[in-house]
Amino acid sequence: MIEYIQQKTALHVLDARTKLVLFAVVVLLAMLFSHPFCNLTIALAVCLVAMVIRLPLSRTFKVLQPLLLVFLFILVITTFTGSANAKVLFYLLPGRRLAVTTRLFTGINFLLRIFIMVLASTLLTLTTPIDDFLEVFKRSGLPHEVCIILTTGLRFIPTMEKKMKSILEAQRARGAAISDKGIVGQIRSYIPIMIPMLVNAILMANQLAIAMVNRGFGVYKQWTSWNELKFRAMDYVLIISGILVAVIAVAARFYYGFGVLN
Repeated sequence: MIEYIQQKTALHVLDARTKLVLFAVVVLLAMLFSHPFCNLTIALAVCLVAMVIRLPLSRTFKVLQPLLLVFLFILVITTFTGSANAKVLFYLLPGRRLAVTTRLFTGINFLLRIFIMVLASTLLTLTTPIDDFLEVFKRSGLPHEVCIILTTGLRFIPTMEKKMKSILEAQRARGAAISDKGIVGQIRSYIPIMIPMLVNAILMANQLAIAMVNRGFGVYKQWTSWNELKFRAMDYVLIISGILVAVIAVAARFYYGFGVLN
């Protein structure tokens, strides 16, 4: 479950806008380079930041765990399909059959990109309260209604996950066959879960709408903020450093061919 953890770390005290800029820089770097060594370095750097501030990386791995089969499928597809001019690395079967080409590095690089984006987004959500996101959206010029929709959606993802787990345990206690084999069987087995989830979501949305009306939502056009976002010296240093790193990386990629998989 990915939700805000209240701590006093170096990443927590940063302005939300600073963290969004750094997140954009990390994603840009991951998409910029096509060589897996470059993205492996970026992934290790992000992991190092998470370990230094002692954030639970286990939550990220729990998010990625259901996707392992998808990752394996992507790796196999990218390895054995693609350009016929790819260089052969080795053969899996005797008689020079089932060649593994340099497309293997393309698949690894693609998986590293997904891992970096998931890990970076996890660090962002674990260290940024939902009120700061609301303030960022408001300052970006979005309508207040759109800001509420976006932040409410982010806030209720963990809540709905808790609801799903409780419904899943309740249905298993009633003898529902949740672990049926096969794709069709799994779809059928989750029907007893999806219907209560849909009902709960409708009830929660109705209760939220009533609570917002009772608190006078929409009466005033000018909103006030509980938490004011303020840049500190470290925010300016990190934003300027991140922009410089992005500019240098773009120049190295397009002018010198750095990080390109040949």
